[in-house]
Amino acid sequence: MDIREYINEENVIKDEIYNNFESSLTCSICTEIIIEPTMCMNCQNVYCKKCIDDWSKKSAKCPNRCQNTSYNKSVSISEMLSKLKFICKKCDNILNYDDMKKHKNNCKKKKTPEENLTKNSIKDSPDEIQKINSKFNSFIIL
Repeated sequence: MDIREYINEENVIKDEIYNNFESSLTCSICTEIIIEPTMCMNCQNVYCKKCIDDWSKKSAKCPNRCQNTSYNKSVSISEMLSKLKFICKKCDNILNYDDMKKHKNNCKKKKTPEENLTKNSIKDSPDEIQKINSKFNSFIIL
């Protein structure tokens, strides 16, 4: 699963930290929230590691056009990112940036009512069918 399904602008909780530092936490290559912040050692701009790795395969220059070929992990941006909170759209959990990266592999997606019904979950007895119908009918607004 792609981490972008979990860490993106749609899922971030737009609190004071995010609102104040949004531009610093956004990759200028993909224009998304930075994943694995990697900084140009010359101009100090920060990019997603994957974005700058892909960029470096095509160009010897930094995206900011400085003459650089050296990039390192940005500890300061990593610390800011770790303070962000995200809502998992699959299970509704609220997690910080670092936990969300781990969560993507272990997410227990909420099941829809239809998914909860398995072939063997309903017996063909009239009593079972009546119970289910009464539950659904209680949701109908007249």
